[in-house]
Amino acid sequence: MNLVFNIPWESFLSLTIVHFFAVVSPGPALIVLMNISMNKGRRIGNYCALGVGVGIGLHLLYTFLGLAQLIGSTAWLSRSVILVALAYFSYICWGLLNSKKEQEQVQLQMQATTNKDAWSAFTQGFIACAINPNAIVFSITMFAPIIDPSWSFFSCFVMLIWLIFNCFLVYVGFNLVFSSPKISASYFKYRHIIDRLIALFFLYLIVCFAAKLFPPEWTESFSGLLYF
Repeated sequence: MNLVFNIPWESFLSLTIVHFFAVVSPGPALIVLMNISMNKGRRIGNYCALGVGVGIGLHLLYTFLGLAQLIGSTAWLSRSVILVALAYFSYICWGLLNSKKEQEQVQLQMQATTNKDAWSAFTQGFIACAINPNAIVFSITMFAPIIDPSWSFFSCFVMLIWLIFNCFLVYVGFNLVFSSPKISASYFKYRHIIDRLIALFFLYLIVCFAAKLFPPEWTESFSGLLYF
């Protein structure tokens, strides 16, 4: 058994705990899930949760392969990830700012969900998680030091599936909360206001990630305001 699964239990628990706190911390993936759950309902929200889990799996995969350090130490790769994130978050922000006020139209859309909606929710969850520059930094600083190169391929594969499953369960829990009828009804009542508040969050993300493109001394005066 030790030759097949050779990850020490203390390392297994450390990765699980670190991963849990990374998953439950507020971020773009959680906001995307919240928006989809309240607009499309619980079933479609579960597809978004699956997309987030697979997105987390991508970060874990390249961390296990040792590529996290390469991305972190290569300036053009790090900048490319940030630029893609800025473009995607700007797209989401623009859509939220131009959302319609009509409640009936949105509620009819919830009732008529299709496979296309499921794929779209999965894709949005995956992209929001996969292109998050903070996830890359987190992988380098928190996950990479725990991983031992002596671990077997099978051990890393089992650990990867375990952490993806944990992320999926956490986001299914978030989906259960956000898709509840009372919360959804409140959302539809004030949708045009809530969408603009969410848009402000993405504007904040855009500012935070854009600041990473400039030398640290340029943003030092207001770095305390940049949570992400």
